[in-house]
This record gives sequence, C-alpha cells and structure tokens, in this order.
Amino acid sequence: PWENDIPFFLVDFENDSSVDVCPRKVLKNICKQAADEINAKALCGPELEFFNFAETVDSWNEKLCSNPKPFTPGMFGYSLVRT
Repeated sequence: PWENDIPFFLVDFENDSSVDVCPRKVLKNICKQAADEINAKALCGPELEFFNFAETVDSWNEKLCSNPKPFTPGMFGYSLVRT
C-alpha cells in the first residue's frame, strides 16, 4: 500500500482527547462504556468500507459498469482493497 514511496500507517490516537474521531478510539470508548454500564463485552465488530465515485447513472452506464472514476485521487486513506 504505497504511493510515490509514502509509507502506510495504521494508528490509534490513545493519549489525545482532541482526536475523538479516530474510529478505533471511538470503538474502544464504546466497548469500555458498555463494560462499565451494563457489564457487556464486545467479541467482534465489522469494519465496513465504502467508496465514492465521480459517476452519474448515465456515465456509469456508458462505461458498461466498469472502471469507475474515483471521487478523489490517491491512496484512498488506509484502504487495502483500493491500493
């Protein structure tokens, strides 16, 4: 998962309360809250990925539903399925 020799990192923002949008941190906080409040423990959880494309119904049909143009260029964040 490289683009122009740029390294690929998956990280958790553990010690920074200002980064509450980190998906892993949100999940950890929810799991801790569930454990504290109702004695529940998460055993697994899905990580759903979706992609946005710069296509209309007409442009997609003209391409015969193949090779969609990405909405943004690049590595697509940390997605390993789009590298």
